[in-house]
Amino acid sequence: MLCAAWCVVVSILSMHGQEQGAEQVAFSVDESRGRWHFEYIWTGVNGEEQAVFSIPTNIIQQGATEFRGAAACMSAAFDVMTAEKAGVERAFGVSLSFAKAKDGWTSSMSGERDQLLRAEAYLAARRKEIESVVYPKNFCMLSSRGEMCPDYLGIAKRYAAPMKPVAFALHRSSESKRKFVERCLTFLQAIPFAEVFSNGLGFQTPVGMLAENRGDCDTKAAALAAMLYNYGIATIFVTVEKHMLVGVRIPAAAGDSIVKFNGSSYVLAEPVGPAMVPLGKISRESQTGLHDAGVIGPTIY
Repeated sequence: MLCAAWCVVVSILSMHGQEQGAEQVAFSVDESRGRWHFEYIWTGVNGEEQAVFSIPTNIIQQGATEFRGAAACMSAAFDVMTAEKAGVERAFGVSLSFAKAKDGWTSSMSGERDQLLRAEAYLAARRKEIESVVYPKNFCMLSSRGEMCPDYLGIAKRYAAPMKPVAFALHRSSESKRKFVERCLTFLQAIPFAEVFSNGLGFQTPVGMLAENRGDCDTKAAALAAMLYNYGIATIFVTVEKHMLVGVRIPAAAGDSIVKFNGSSYVLAEPVGPAMVPLGKISRESQTGLHDAGVIGPTIY
């Protein structure tokens, strides 16, 4: 949802800035015995990399369909509100009707002025209560601007377990956390870029990304956070204009771009691709937008 056409521009400009392009050399997937078996070969920091893993078919199917976006949230909230219509009418002595609208629903009431004022105040408060329950269940949230967007923290935690086979395939026990993060980062950067998915929304879950073998900036950001969660590595989501980065809580190296949040330093990563932007480096456009960046997180305290 965040990553409009500007994401493509960021990636192209990064490549023009002499960054090496990430490349998915080979990709294959087949289904047998109730599992999807994946094999990836891609160019990484240290040359060609390979990962082989499998995920249960039911997890793939659920992951590819369960994020239904704003429309599902609004519909669910509307259903709860309309189910309470008769109770509100009795409690406040008003006549009430609801109608679906782009931002959820509209209501109209008739009755005496004092009753209407009390009913309106109740409905406004009740709407917030309903949204606070319904939105997280549908993996959505309201941004600081009041706009509907994916619940990135909820999605990262929800998909940590399903993405564990991926993280396990990318992890090398003798390596530092930084090397592991770098491998996860180039794995995602090499996955083909796309911002339109089969669900018709501008976001796909981490497992849905694997099934479709494509993703945009916030889709890949959620996937990176989910993978790192399995190894206790905290992340934050850093939003700049129509784009998303990930902050990773690991020790910074000399020259790293970092952000500080709640007293901790996070090394920045740009998983969108196709530029193979190293861990701790971000594109010029992202660097420029950092002064207005928003932060969501962290995934682990």
